[in-house]
Amino acid sequence: MSLRKLTLVALALTFLLTGATLFAQQVPHFVLSSTNTVVRQHGQTEVLGDLTLTCDVAGTFPTNSTFSVIYSPVAGLVNAADTTNLFTNASAQVVNARVAHVESEPATTTIVIGTVSLNTVVTNSITVQVSGTAAPGDIIRVMGIRANIAGASLPPNTSVNATIIAIPPNAFQIDNVSTISVAFVLDEIKVTVSAADPILACQPGVCQTDSITIQEKFPSALTTVTDENDLQHKPSGVGATNGPPKRASFGTQIIVTMLGIPPGVLVAFNGQSGTTLTMTAVAPTTFTNTSTTTPASATFTFNTATDDINLSEEVTLFFTFCPTSGIPAPPVLSTITAQATLGPNRSGTFTTTVPSASILSFVKNLQNTPPDPIETLANCVTNLLCKFISTATGAVPGGGYDTGLAIANTSTDIFGDLGAVPQTGACRMFLFGSGGTNANINSTTKPVFTTPLVASGTSAVFDAKFTAGVGAGFQGYSIIQCDFQFGHAEAIISDQQFSTFSHGYDCLIIPDVNLTGGRFAIPVGFNGGGSGESGESLGEKRVRR
Repeated sequence: MSLRKLTLVALALTFLLTGATLFAQQVPHFVLSSTNTVVRQHGQTEVLGDLTLTCDVAGTFPTNSTFSVIYSPVAGLVNAADTTNLFTNASAQVVNARVAHVESEPATTTIVIGTVSLNTVVTNSITVQVSGTAAPGDIIRVMGIRANIAGASLPPNTSVNATIIAIPPNAFQIDNVSTISVAFVLDEIKVTVSAADPILACQPGVCQTDSITIQEKFPSALTTVTDENDLQHKPSGVGATNGPPKRASFGTQIIVTMLGIPPGVLVAFNGQSGTTLTMTAVAPTTFTNTSTTTPASATFTFNTATDDINLSEEVTLFFTFCPTSGIPAPPVLSTITAQATLGPNRSGTFTTTVPSASILSFVKNLQNTPPDPIETLANCVTNLLCKFISTATGAVPGGGYDTGLAIANTSTDIFGDLGAVPQTGACRMFLFGSGGTNANINSTTKPVFTTPLVASGTSAVFDAKFTAGVGAGFQGYSIIQCDFQFGHAEAIISDQQFSTFSHGYDCLIIPDVNLTGGRFAIPVGFNGGGSGESGESLGEKRVRR
């Protein structure tokens, strides 16, 4: 063989050997895919979608190969310390307790997952050590990573992405994309508050029922314990030493907050209606404001008991509001408002370590702000117009006039269940005119006189000049407001000694403003007609038990 042929053969052998060496050192190629989950806008520990690297070209990882997965935008990844007895599969490496992990599939693959570390402080990333050889069809999967979505203040419709970076850059190759969406952020629920007629302070035990409707804005906004187990990817029957198989975090809670509950008012959860979605009330389910002076607030907590994660559902929660015998006189009137938030709520701020018992956490996000009114405590009143009051001086016995008043509380009657509810309350006398010495004459906010409490079936009797302290020289009219229904008044004008002459008249009853839409006069001889007065004919709160 000639030297030239030997040279050519040597070059060919060298090329083949070099090619064989290069082939032996071929790094694996992968195709990146993901599950793009829907996550809750206000969740602190939302489970992001899984990442899957599927080998499409065989190869061997160089020594000391790692890859990082960087999640953005999120405020932090969640890491819990308990990592024992969660997986028996040697190909799975746990990132945290419930139960983010990285594994190779199938279990017979020669891809070896080494140390997995999680960085929650700077880069919101995990770093995975990998070695061995990958064959087409082999899979590396990153599963169950939890992130603090709420802390990043992400608006609805934000995409959360994951980027995979090989370290060193030639550790392996991704043949399609290196950044992919793993989650889609949505607001969770819509809250609708429905209010009923007011409850009356004078009617203990006469209640009203109102409702709060919770609507899911996407099917998995509210989850059950079972749903949360499924999100964790935890193998059934593994880790029994740390709890039952597939240890759950908690299903989503709804926390309803009632604000401005007046003294003496009871609020009670009174059932629900809905389709598949069912909430379980957590005790206590009733609250009574035992204060005599200050409105109070109360919270009612509900766990998601049953849910369909394929349907956007709604549930209506009913609450009953009752005045009790503890309502003070005069009552402290207030409008009760309601707000709803997601829970459970972990105390403190987001940290890199979340106790496994409260891995599912939410910020205190009030869904309906400002709060919606749900019920009102209204006073029971009779408004009386006494059209002429006089303490004028003159040539009469005693040197002047006086006006006597008798106010009857007729809320006790003979009509049984169709009659009035017995009530007790005081009456406040407002004077409008000229003269007299009382400092509160012509005030629209400060009465010149307030009677003691007038029990049902009794009367308050007093005179204007001396008992009410009007003083001599007044002439005008009075509006008297009594904290009970079915009040009637008689006014008697006489000499100061009530011995020589007198003239009496019945005070008019002013219709309730909320019945007439405002106080206005009606033509003479027109009584307003039918079931409701439209002006100054007989009127008072017409509520029966």
